[in-house]
Amino acid sequence: MRHVGDLELHKTVVNGRDQDETRDFKFRITTSDDQFEGTFDVEGNTKQKEITFENGVATVTLAHAEHLKIVNLPSEMQFTIEEEAQHGFTTTWKDLAGASGDGAKATVTIKMNKTVGAAFTNTREPEGKLRIEKVGQGKVSSEETFTFAIKSSDDSYAGSVPAQVYTKGESQAEYTYNVAFVNGEALVNLTAGQVIILDELPLASYQVSENDPEVAGMTTTWTANQQAGSGLIAANLPLEANQQLNVVFTNTLSTGDFTLTKVVSGAEPGDLKQDFKFNLKLTKNADRMPDGQYHATINEKKMTVTFKNGEATVHLQHGETLHLTDLPAGVGISVSEATVSDMTPYWSLNNGAYKAYDATELPEIEIGQTTQHLRFKNERHQTAELQLNKTVTGPVDADEDYEFVVEAAADLDVTGPILLERIDADGQVIEVNANLKFDAGKLMVTVKGGQTVRLSGLTLGSYTVRETAPTIEQMTTKWSLNGGAYVDGLATKAMALSGTSLTDVHFVNAVASGELQVEKNGCRGLIRNRSEPRLHL
Repeated sequence: MRHVGDLELHKTVVNGRDQDETRDFKFRITTSDDQFEGTFDVEGNTKQKEITFENGVATVTLAHAEHLKIVNLPSEMQFTIEEEAQHGFTTTWKDLAGASGDGAKATVTIKMNKTVGAAFTNTREPEGKLRIEKVGQGKVSSEETFTFAIKSSDDSYAGSVPAQVYTKGESQAEYTYNVAFVNGEALVNLTAGQVIILDELPLASYQVSENDPEVAGMTTTWTANQQAGSGLIAANLPLEANQQLNVVFTNTLSTGDFTLTKVVSGAEPGDLKQDFKFNLKLTKNADRMPDGQYHATINEKKMTVTFKNGEATVHLQHGETLHLTDLPAGVGISVSEATVSDMTPYWSLNNGAYKAYDATELPEIEIGQTTQHLRFKNERHQTAELQLNKTVTGPVDADEDYEFVVEAAADLDVTGPILLERIDADGQVIEVNANLKFDAGKLMVTVKGGQTVRLSGLTLGSYTVRETAPTIEQMTTKWSLNGGAYVDGLATKAMALSGTSLTDVHFVNAVASGELQVEKNGCRGLIRNRSEPRLHL
């Protein structure tokens, strides 16, 4: 009589998807004798017709509704059946004797002339989806790739989930692939206008963050379901069964302006009407400014500047200012000027001091949130520049004009044309006048609070600046020269203007605000004015 018995296995999938019906589930069968070897016949509805044990171990695969029986195994030998771990399923087992348990491992002992075994059931766990959308506003390039990190609250989660990438508004996916999670984290890449949907995600909390794009002038905001905020890290959201989380990241690339002004000092006849040629070349983040036409003005006259292969050419005359608008932040532009004989070239950035022009070290600006102002000056003969800044504090009309007189020393010949540039508090050149002239050694200009007036083409020598006494009561005036200490009064001392540096004068007008104090004593009120003789409420 042979002392043998049979081992039977069954497989069932509950709540599975369509693809789970044909999915193979792998089992490892281990004997109590690690020296056990042999090949045995297999019966059942699987394609596998025999099984081989080596060193006490064999493997089989079963799909949903499949079963097999390994026949003629030695009786009284113990077999442990363990299903390979399956992401997204809960596994239970029940042996043929009626015992059951949770997990993917069951142990049975072969009985002579009997069949023992176990039925394994995999129940698909509840799951959900995650949708991430990338939006680009402003000058964000559609070709720039942004990386996102997805973090699960289950930091032990490891596995792959299917994902589809779409162009927003399209119903057909551009491509599909599997997103791999390691230690509960995964990375995905999107360009502006793309959407990714991750399917079959296990239930947990998920937080999506964007890797810092490190782009100057770019801001990031997000929405996560009903929540919203700014920054690179979206809210942490719980994923519920059969639900979809929706996260949108919006990157906005701010824009800025660039102005280029041409000045000719010590000019001879014809210089003021001469065209000066400039080359603008993209030096940084050139992909944000593709070839094409860009809106511009020259002294408020509308025009376009055409960039081709990252370069553009413009022509300016004395007193003209090119203003390029709506340029993407972070773009670098270098500026060169064609050589002009018998003229010495200089340049100045953002109303700073002039530097000698060197074609091997070109001035370069980077577009940002404030206007970048570059000035090129050509000199036949050396002249000076004077900058007048105005600050007004207190309860006064912000539109009030304040009158100043710039007076040259009696021995100076200041009959030539003077260039005036008016600059607002944001650094924008809002007025250019290339034909101002002194009258009897005096030049009158008006300035509002927060404005700067720059005068170019002044004869070298001594000047004073005097503010006409304001008509506003209780207003005080003080001035400062080249960032030095403030001095009370309406007129500066005599200032020697040279051709090597910018002379900067700052006038500050202030009106003190009063206070109103009311004290209650019985039925009588006492009003005290602490800034007599005038009370400002």
